[in-house]
Amino acid sequence: MAHTPAYRTEIDDTSQANWTVGHYDRPAQNVDAVQLELAFSTYLTDEARTGTYNAKRGGALRAHLGKMITLLKRPFDL
Repeated sequence: MAHTPAYRTEIDDTSQANWTVGHYDRPAQNVDAVQLELAFSTYLTDEARTGTYNAKRGGALRAHLGKMITLLKRPFDL
């Protein structure tokens, strides 16, 4: 996926994989686990965690996540 300046991406070293990925990842069955963590500022009005949804931020995030999911559904070109 093309770089999106509005968001930062970090990929953890597999030696530091957390419980969730380790628990759900099933390489022998061709099932890969992906964990996605989002900062509150990507979809809330403020970072105080008040739960006030920001439609502009959230809408932009939803569009970006939709593209990511579409790409993840495609078979990998190995």
